[in-house]
Amino acid sequence: MPEDATVTTDPLLLNRILQNLLSNALRYTVTGEIELRCALAESEIRFTVRDTGIGIPSEAQARVFEAYYRHPEAQQIERLGTGLGLTTVKQFCDLLGGTVSVESTPGVGSTFCVTIPRIIESH
Repeated sequence: MPEDATVTTDPLLLNRILQNLLSNALRYTVTGEIELRCALAESEIRFTVRDTGIGIPSEAQARVFEAYYRHPEAQQIERLGTGLGLTTVKQFCDLLGGTVSVESTPGVGSTFCVTIPRIIESH
């Protein structure tokens, strides 16, 4: 990103979004890699967290942002999760006027994409 690029948003919410996504990537990637990317457009900023972890089955992808939902394979690997991390990510993205999406292939990995406006309007 250019050094003079500015984004006006809630730093605490953005921090929690990225922490949750990176924490999940670390939790479900035993070997391979995790990548965080940032891209700046005129009116928005996009963060992408990609991993080579266990992946999420297509039938579960629509539900991963639901409170307390954890697909069975994730439960076998990590028993301590509450199923609220991605729900929190979605709620915080909504508060910032943004979006979150997931693309995933079991055994290959997952990519979460967060897009938020560069300037959050005060209400």
